[in-house]
Amino acid sequence: MSQVDNQMQTSIEPKLAPPGAGLTWYQHLLLKYYIGPFVSARTTRDESKRRFDKVMSKIQNELSSLTNEQLAQKKLVPPMMGLEDSSRYWSVAMTLEHIVIVGRAMCSVILALQKGETPNFVADVAKVKPLGQMSVQQSLSDFQNFIQVEYPKMNEAFRDFENANRFLHPWFGMIKPKQWYWLITVHTAIHLNQIREIKKLIN
Repeated sequence: MSQVDNQMQTSIEPKLAPPGAGLTWYQHLLLKYYIGPFVSARTTRDESKRRFDKVMSKIQNELSSLTNEQLAQKKLVPPMMGLEDSSRYWSVAMTLEHIVIVGRAMCSVILALQKGETPNFVADVAKVKPLGQMSVQQSLSDFQNFIQVEYPKMNEAFRDFENANRFLHPWFGMIKPKQWYWLITVHTAIHLNQIREIKKLIN
């Protein structure tokens, strides 16, 4: 790519808020004071698992019609509920990379809390963004491995659904394992919507 091409590409990069800047104030209040303490805490395990399977199936359906070139195209989606501004300019492949990064982290939180341990990291939204350097094939492979191997392994090991230990989420506050379990699917559903928006813009 020539210097002129590089300059043109840089010039069209959208100026977005930095990673970790958070959501709009009303989304933050809704998540922290209603969805977090009430919706997530009252959702049953079976409800969360059924929704997980449904959301993942829908993502797989969305992927089936895309070529590798299309999966790699970055597109600027409109503002969406639950999506940070810095996350609006991704490709589908980057979105899959992010789903796996966050999903793996949440699985580790659930299993650590169940054992009475404190996870050895801080949940930081800015640190789970995709780097965009992973190949399309690797992002697809990791995504399939997460839903077919890693999540089922966690699901089998997670036996104490009413465990009362808590770990700090940057938007929801101190939440229990069953709320983290619920959050895996809710987080992925947000990015299912993002994938659908990206597809509308793909060439």
